[in-house]
Amino acid sequence: MSKSLKYVFIFIMAQLMISTQAMSSIGIVQNLSSGSHTSDEPSQITRIETAWINPLSYSDSQLSGYITVFNNQADYTITTGNTIDRKWDISDSFENKDDVSYYFHIAAVASGVPNQVLYPAPPFLEIGETRTAGPYRIDTVAPTNLSVAIPNTTTTRTIDVHINATGASKMCISNSDYGNCTWEDYASLKSDWLLTDGDGLKQVYIQFRDEALNVSNALIAACEYTEPVVIQPQSPEESRVATIPTLTEWGEIVFICLILFGACIVTKRSGIQESRV
Repeated sequence: MSKSLKYVFIFIMAQLMISTQAMSSIGIVQNLSSGSHTSDEPSQITRIETAWINPLSYSDSQLSGYITVFNNQADYTITTGNTIDRKWDISDSFENKDDVSYYFHIAAVASGVPNQVLYPAPPFLEIGETRTAGPYRIDTVAPTNLSVAIPNTTTTRTIDVHINATGASKMCISNSDYGNCTWEDYASLKSDWLLTDGDGLKQVYIQFRDEALNVSNALIAACEYTEPVVIQPQSPEESRVATIPTLTEWGEIVFICLILFGACIVTKRSGIQESRV
């Protein structure tokens, strides 16, 4: 090998080594974000939208594109895949999901070495470091397994309402209709719920809501309310008047006295006659 060819060979090998080191150091994409979802917050939106910018020190001309993946894995490394040349992506529509978490993974792809001109050019693509965003929680299913239990009959206007709902974070109770109420924290027992006044059938309406604002209505609960009969206490004056005998009572007393008096007279006369004999 001539001296000149030796120098050319050393130069090419050095450039290849530099290119390998440079390409293996492709950084992660920057400013990765979602315009449709907030991380770790439930949402009814079924498609996840993401956007980003190039890794540091890389221009568009130095990149071949990006490999993106949507899945349920928090820990995931991109090693292969089809590239896209845009700086945004949209997932498939995730329908009928009950608070399911999804993650977005992305890696930049380069086919050359920044600021290097190689002859020949490297015949391979270099995949950069994977960056992950999420979880993006998708929830399109309203609370389920709803049940409401109240007494069938009652003579008091305050009752206990026993409640059950899977996936609910809020509830809304009303005596008139669904939605005509104020949202409050979900609880399995609502003590001393006040029914409307007046005898008759009382109905209780309850709605449930989850963190993604999906709402479901429980079946109407019914209760028959009967107002208790209130006996007013007598005043002291009424009590004293009530103890005075009535005319009928006086008649009974007089009749009894007359019988006793007549019996006494008969007994006395019988005794006198016996003494004379």
